[in-house]
Amino acid sequence: MVYLRLAEYVLKGPDEKPPQPVTVTDEDVNMTNTDGTEASVQEPKRIEIDPTNPSFRFRTSGQLTQYYNKLHMMWSELQVIDLLGDEHAILQPKANYFHISNIPANYRSDTVYTLFRHLGSIQIRWINDISAWLIIRDDARIKDVVTGALGLDHVRQVLPSGDSEGKGNGITWDAAAEIQVQTWDQWYEENEKHKSITANTPEGEAIEADAVGQDQTEVQHLERATSAPPTNKRNRSAPETEHDAGEEGEEEDAEQDELREEQGGVDEEERARKRKRTEKNRNKKAAKKGKRRASANDAV
Repeated sequence: MVYLRLAEYVLKGPDEKPPQPVTVTDEDVNMTNTDGTEASVQEPKRIEIDPTNPSFRFRTSGQLTQYYNKLHMMWSELQVIDLLGDEHAILQPKANYFHISNIPANYRSDTVYTLFRHLGSIQIRWINDISAWLIIRDDARIKDVVTGALGLDHVRQVLPSGDSEGKGNGITWDAAAEIQVQTWDQWYEENEKHKSITANTPEGEAIEADAVGQDQTEVQHLERATSAPPTNKRNRSAPETEHDAGEEGEEEDAEQDELREEQGGVDEEERARKRKRTEKNRNKKAAKKGKRRASANDAV
């Protein structure tokens, strides 16, 4: 209702009364029959949209459509916004929101929950692959949140069964200890500082272009991430296979030799060296395949 009142005020002003809707009446039209006689018929009724209908005006008036995006932001929890100024939300601090970052990429919601289950009823709302909002449902538990790095002491406390419990939940102690926790105010201050640096340095455009993992949080504010783009925490792809750096280097050398040979710049000694290296590379690959097959057979 507040927004409807605001719309009426924008459209009509504080004192102007809405005009009465225009009544559309049927019209009689004189027509001539084929035999020359006149016939009086009634024109079909036309469905016309009343331009004074508030619903129609709210959807089409340029006086209102310019505010649509800002009004939508107000609808999603923002209590105050400058309709005439820049489209920058005045965010309301959220004492029960904590920003957690530096989360290992393989952690899921249940993994993070294990580390914060001592806070009672909580919700994990992901921002991207390495950061999320921790929402505390019980206001009495807000004081129990410790900001900064979790630390090994905290990880030991929440995993009373030790390392076996951690592995069962996909938790490695050292990685979990590096997870960072910020209050909503700390996150907001850091984010504003980052935006200020980006906007006021010659490298600002490049920083902006390189920022990845952006996502819009429930407080309708963009949090810049410095890691990989977000992925679906519930449906992760399999980890990449390991690569042998030495093997890749030899393959590159072989390719370069082939190119030089085509150009006529390789002598007999170099050809022999290339053949020897290629054979060695093939043997390595065959040995690796044999080990993988043996491991697979053992697993079966």
